[in-house]
Amino acid sequence: MQKDGRTMLVDGDSIVYASAARGYSSLKLGDERVLVSFSLNELERRLQGHFFRVHRSYLVNLRYVRELVPDFRGALVLVMNDRQRSRVEVSRRHARELRRRLGV
Repeated sequence: MQKDGRTMLVDGDSIVYASAARGYSSLKLGDERVLVSFSLNELERRLQGHFFRVHRSYLVNLRYVRELVPDFRGALVLVMNDRQRSRVEVSRRHARELRRRLGV
């Protein structure tokens, strides 16, 4: 991450989720959002393990998932375990694999 002309390293465990943002990605870190120059595809390659692509626009840290809420369209919405209780959309295509990964 670039900040004030410096390169800052981000611990993957501090990332709640990443979202696509016009050629960049936005990282949700606790109470802070930062833009990084990596695409979600690149972040997905770099952040393996407990990260899962739940939507073409979202990559989540499974350790921060608090709730799975069914959507009226057959998809899911994740409520994340951050102070804002952020909500992240899960596509129907990824819902089954997400449930399997979470053991529910």
